[in-house]
Amino acid sequence: MKNFFIEETAHSPRVEFDTEGIFIIKGRSSMVNPAEFFEPVLAWINEFANTAPQKVELKVDMDFFNTRTAIVLHTFFKQLQKMYSAGTTITILWYCERQDTDMIESGNDYASLLSCPFEIIEKE
Repeated sequence: MKNFFIEETAHSPRVEFDTEGIFIIKGRSSMVNPAEFFEPVLAWINEFANTAPQKVELKVDMDFFNTRTAIVLHTFFKQLQKMYSAGTTITILWYCERQDTDMIESGNDYASLLSCPFEIIEKE
């Protein structure tokens, strides 16, 4: 299995997943069809889950995401939750600006839906 990478654009985030279990999603997602963008991401995660990984650390550092992206992120987090339930150590780090109450609230919403560790880290 190879590492997975998608370069950031003005409308889509950088996605950087390595086979050692370090995952990064960074940037913004204002795409009209984020499900299409994230389809290969979810496929890679499903393949990765089949390798019975010991540990995953996901770093999410989004400046903005639209409602359609929020739905796709929820699907992604549910896959991580399945991995957690199967014994993989999962840690989600949700980075956001201290003043960005929308992103803080979104992080809290996702955290409430998951039983794996989810930490909101407010940046200056």
